[in-house]
Amino acid sequence: MTRLALSLRAAALAIVLAVPVAAFQAVPADPFDGIPNVEFVYYDVTGTSAKEIRESMNAKGLVDPNDGNRVDAIARWRFAWQWPRTLDGTCDLSRAEVRFNAVVTLPRLVSDEKLDRPTRTKWQRYMKSLREHEAGHIRPPYDDRNQLLDAIKGSDCAGASAAAHAVIARFGARDREYDAKTQHGAKQGARFP
Repeated sequence: MTRLALSLRAAALAIVLAVPVAAFQAVPADPFDGIPNVEFVYYDVTGTSAKEIRESMNAKGLVDPNDGNRVDAIARWRFAWQWPRTLDGTCDLSRAEVRFNAVVTLPRLVSDEKLDRPTRTKWQRYMKSLREHEAGHIRPPYDDRNQLLDAIKGSDCAGASAAAHAVIARFGARDREYDAKTQHGAKQGARFP
């Protein structure tokens, strides 16, 4: 083979190899990736226009139990903990375990076939932003779960649950601050239309 043929062949191979990498990078990451035990629950909304979809979400939507505001989605996280007892009946906090789970309730558009292209695009952007906002409720407590475990292990048998509840209270306050700061996600693009 000549050098020109080798160069052309190498260039063609580089292009072929670059396409899958570019295609892989174009796929946005799921904001819930890496968080186990997240369940998604949906409520169906209908409409063929942005106005009708909003009316359907308002009629079927949710109320935030923290502040009473009507919201389009809710993310709830929960911790459970346990520890074994020793042979003499005392607790063994050094072997405490913490479990995490979450439920995220989101709207689901029943059918988007009759939507015009701009409304469909708006809905898709909105859902992406809404999922990112709700992941912002779930990821921090999950990422900081060791604070809960450390509080339990640093306590005594009588105060371990109270120590865990104190950490959860801090997580809850942070959650409420997040909603206030983002206006329940509106500042992050989670507003429709």
